Amino acid sequence: LYHYNKKNGVPLREKLFSYLPRYSHILTKFGKLINLRDEIHVFSLISEKFFGITSKRKLPRWDSEPFSAKEASQIGSGTEVVLFADSFNTYFEPKILRDGLALLENAGFKVIIPSLKNSRKNLCCGRTFLSSGLIDEAKIEAKNLVNNLSQYIDRGIPILGLEPSCIFTIKDEIPNILPCERSEKLAQNIQLLEEYFFQELKANRLKINKKKSKINKVLIHGHCHQKAFDSFNGTVKLLESIEGIVVEPISSSCCGMAGSFGYQSENYEVSMRMAELSLLPHIRKENENVIITSSGTSCRQQIKHGVDRTVLHPISLLRELCSLV
Repeated sequence: LYHYNKKNGVPLREKLFSYLPRYSHILTKFGKLINLRDEIHVFSLISEKFFGITSKRKLPRWDSEPFSAKEASQIGSGTEVVLFADSFNTYFEPKILRDGLALLENAGFKVIIPSLKNSRKNLCCGRTFLSSGLIDEAKIEAKNLVNNLSQYIDRGIPILGLEPSCIFTIKDEIPNILPCERSEKLAQNIQLLEEYFFQELKANRLKINKKKSKINKVLIHGHCHQKAFDSFNGTVKLLESIEGIVVEPISSSCCGMAGSFGYQSENYEVSMRMAELSLLPHIRKENENVIITSSGTSCRQQIKHGVDRTVLHPISLLRELCSLV
């Protein structure tokens, strides 16, 4: 893709997807207007005709109150941790970041939300640029990320995140496109929040207090990056630590969304066939009282689209079911 783009130029649709995180702080101001694309059918047809974005699928909705770094209290006296606020959760599902922040702060952690110095832009891992073959642009994001997180890297402060595609881009691809000691240290020092919580539970530095709930069974779908890096088990084990909850991992391959792949008109049918191999049929067999959860934003969008069921991030489910002390 990189060499193709150099030779032929970058298609407009790829620019729309890849540059989205870089300009989200501006686009969010027009979120209500952009959301009309899925409320007025003719707009979705226009987006398909001119941009190749399928009209059969709704786009993620811009939230009217995006997550802000200022929401961290900064008054805790416990262990310091960094919570990486990725662009997807910041602007589309900020409740997930707020749930993670609440769990950490209520457990006594002092939470730092890093931001890009002297800019309103979010820190970004560059995943969308890499997916479109825009390696030079991804390197710019990687440099910003490493430079702004270096103070925490040097102090050995755990860096935690909520979106698998972002976290494993930082762990895997950034050290390759930006080879240096600090990118390697960052890769070693960042992990999913669920993994961190499970490790703290195993070390007896955290305990779970379960709230009263009628929920007794949870289906969990693993994001492809989690499976590739053998981190899915940590998320499963964390939820299994909640007393009285049966956790069932769904035996499935990729959900079929794969970032922007499932939104592209020519890929829609393939995307849904992938979802219908095992993931969606498995969920349809369960009754409405069974909770569906997945760490990946693409996975949640695909499941919601395919079976019209609410899908929670494991961290949001954890906050709903219990508190950490």
